[in-house]
Amino acid sequence: ARRDNGFDPDAGVVSLMLHTFLGADIDKVKDQVRVPFRQYLKSAIRLERSAAAAGGVMSGGRQMSPDEKIPEQSLEQLLDITFERYFHTAALMGTVNSCRRMVEELEQIGVNEIACLIDFGVEDDAVMESLGYVDELRQVCDSARTSVDVDDVVREFSEEIDDVL
Repeated sequence: ARRDNGFDPDAGVVSLMLHTFLGADIDKVKDQVRVPFRQYLKSAIRLERSAAAAGGVMSGGRQMSPDEKIPEQSLEQLLDITFERYFHTAALMGTVNSCRRMVEELEQIGVNEIACLIDFGVEDDAVMESLGYVDELRQVCDSARTSVDVDDVVREFSEEIDDVL
């Protein structure tokens, strides 16, 4: 998009905000975030409904009448599906190893900064503990990036030496 609009595609900062919570065990992380994140999603739905009731539209352009009700069972299913999607594909929730791939994929598409949204209802002490794992993920990804850069430099240097010899 930067190139298509006349900008240097390698310049600037592309920042992406992701809900973030990391720990040592993926099952424990999932248990810790499930209830608060579902509540967070539920409050977002209420905000969307309020916007629609005031004459606006919901995300995705869906219109909803103010008196339209979402059946409780449907709402619970929606929250379950949305939680799973976020947990596996749209948030940094898990372990350093389970989140590393997403960070690398984001970097490949041009994201060079991740803003971690950590205030979605998990207990404060758990969030503070999680930050150590977030920093570990940052260090692992930084060192992986450096390793790739060093390998590229060594390969280019070897090619130049071969050309000279």
